[in-house]
Parts: sequence; structure tokens; C-alpha cells
Amino acid sequence: MLQYDVVLFDEIDKVRERGLNEEVINKLYKYLESFSFDRGGIEQSSTCGIMMVGNISPDKEFQEETLFLDVLNEKLREEAFLTRLYGVIPGWELDPIKKREISITKHYGFMADYFSEILHELRSSFIHQNIFKERIRLSNANIRDEKSIMKIVSGLLKIIYPHGEVEDDYLFEITKYAVEIRQFVINQNYYISGKKDYDIKLEWEII
Repeated sequence: MLQYDVVLFDEIDKVRERGLNEEVINKLYKYLESFSFDRGGIEQSSTCGIMMVGNISPDKEFQEETLFLDVLNEKLREEAFLTRLYGVIPGWELDPIKKREISITKHYGFMADYFSEILHELRSSFIHQNIFKERIRLSNANIRDEKSIMKIVSGLLKIIYPHGEVEDDYLFEITKYAVEIRQFVINQNYYISGKKDYDIKLEWEII
């Protein structure tokens, strides 16, 4: 059976008004928690990651406090779903690709299929997770927060420092970014649920 490393759900904002099947939601919740699902009554497991991509209308003024309320279907605004997200990449902060001669490089690069094979092989490496466990200490973080940040840090280290050697200053910056995109998820849960459990600020240090 062909195994994919990542499945991407595009235009997740488009399901806001269309509604979602309850069975689909339950399967998604289960998979995001345990990486298992049932097909034809048979339990299956996978290591495949899930990425969801959506758009914020360019004519809408962005407000962090109402982002998920404005973009996500109501069934995807539940605490059970939001806590399972590792992080949110703030794509609205990125400049759009404009002129080809400015945005597209003229230098050498990896072919997409070759680069994909590199990333696939790096998935089996655990030295980058060990870097996180041995050199980073989190504060105010629960188990899901720690798992999410570790996965993000590990993934970035595999791309930037595949040899597993990284100085403290650079590890600090990578961890800072990972904490920021996880903190965004925590903030959204607080804005939507109002629960004090999510009125926290993650902190970390290099040890």
C-alpha cells in the first residue's frame, strides 16, 4: 500500500458554510489524536501528517481574535479539534508572489521529487527530537503543547541542520518560532472558549 508522508486539505475555509459530515469529523478527531482510523471495520494506523490550507479574504481586515470564527466551520472550532493542531503558520504575513523575475530564483536547486525523497528519509531520524529533549525546557506547557513544539522544532532542524549540529543561538530562534505558532492555537482556543486553561503564555529556555 502506498504511504504518503503528508495529505493536504486545500481551501479549508470553503467548508465553513457547506457543513461537515459528523462521521468525517469523528474520524478526523481520532486520527489527529492517535494517528489511527478505521476503514471497512478494520483499524489502520499511519504516520502521515495533515496540513490544512485556507485563505483570508484580501478585502477583510485581519483580526487574530476572530480568525477561526471567520474562517473555520463551526465543527472545526471545537476545543477537541483546536487542541490537536500543532500550530498555525501565519501565511497572511507573507508577501504574495508577484513578478516572476523577482520571485523565482535563477540559481540551481533541488528537483521536487529528489527533495521529497530527502525529506522522506529524514522522517526516520530521531536525533533532532533528542536535541529538543536534551537542550530545551518548556514552561506552562501541557503534554500536547510539548509534543507539538517538539514536532515543529524537529522538522525545522531536519531541513536546516540535517547533520544534527546546531548552535544555541540558532536553536533558540527555531524554538521561538515553534512556540509562536503553537501559542497562536492556544490563543484561539481562549478567544473561542473563554476557558482560563488557555489564558497562558508558553515560555522556554535553552539548557
